[in-house]
Amino acid sequence: MTGAESTETEQLFIFVVSKNECHFYQSPVDSLFHRNLEAITHNLHGFVPYKETKERYDSLKVALFGVYEQFVQPVESFFGGKDLVIVPDEMLSYIPFDALITRLEPEIIPNYAGLPYLLHDYNISYMYNSQLIERKHSRVWRFPDVTAWIPEHTTTQVNGFGKLKGAVEEVQDILKVVKGRSIRKSLEKPEIVSLLEENSILHLAMHSLATEKSGKSPYFILDTIADPLLSNRMHDYEINALTLSTPMVVLSSCETAGGQLRSGEGIMSLSRSFLQAGAASVVHSLWPVEDAKSREIMVGFYGEIKQGHSKSSAFSNVKRQYLESHPPFYTHPYYWAAFQITGDTSPLCSKWRGSFITGSFLIVFLIFYNLKRRSFFRRV
Repeated sequence: MTGAESTETEQLFIFVVSKNECHFYQSPVDSLFHRNLEAITHNLHGFVPYKETKERYDSLKVALFGVYEQFVQPVESFFGGKDLVIVPDEMLSYIPFDALITRLEPEIIPNYAGLPYLLHDYNISYMYNSQLIERKHSRVWRFPDVTAWIPEHTTTQVNGFGKLKGAVEEVQDILKVVKGRSIRKSLEKPEIVSLLEENSILHLAMHSLATEKSGKSPYFILDTIADPLLSNRMHDYEINALTLSTPMVVLSSCETAGGQLRSGEGIMSLSRSFLQAGAASVVHSLWPVEDAKSREIMVGFYGEIKQGHSKSSAFSNVKRQYLESHPPFYTHPYYWAAFQITGDTSPLCSKWRGSFITGSFLIVFLIFYNLKRRSFFRRV
């Protein structure tokens, strides 16, 4: 999905590409389109619980349907399955497509849980450009171990950065679901490079800064204890220079999908840097999410992929379960729609691995039994 300026008006171009077909759709873009995008980003990225009103609810609902009506509905008949890979352009990069709604119905009281989200119809993942889609990664039969890193941070605020609340608890809960290790100390850059080049799943819980307004490159804050001036950073271009082989990077920090927006290229984010460096897939967030809800969704995600689900269906399943199990107020898209998966969404292990091993053992046993039986009859 992309937009471009013509001599008279801004245009919308949508390409729907499947294995055997390619469809193209074009339409003009009016001011309502921009108002809808602004309403979505304002209500989600700038969500404040105690300021939520019926007017804000209606405004967000109308905007979510408006974007669906303009971007998805005209081409939805061309979709050939339940898995969608969205390659957004310009301001669409800041929109969580699974939070778009497919119908607009009048309601007396706000009910976020009951809205007809696109989430209920598709498993949605994202990509920064079509070239990255072509990259193939080898299939993993054994579920990879997780390496989680939580740098030490001060308990007080240093230039706006302090201890990451909930990060330790989140990692502890995840390691109850999957095998792995947790590193809870500050590392020097050579140690960080060595860590990032491991073949395990990398779960990184640290402060990050998107800097989209300043035009500077996004970066991680590596240490706020020994480095109170925050000069110990890792920028996106340093990650680009690495050669990674990890099957998945989970960026458990604020706004790791943010960065400078470049026309025709999308967002220059930390998430994008990991993909370009060779990571098969990256989990990122569009905005900071409340700790308890973030932990619940992330732990559930690991549980789903451990069962052999694809990464996109795993996230979709967890988000649907979240909507079903929480009271209406806590089903506001702010709490669940920030998390996205980019890159290769294939499963990290096969659902049939256990059956395959059992079946192979049975075949070997039957062959061995048959040979022993034949040799017995020859002796008789």
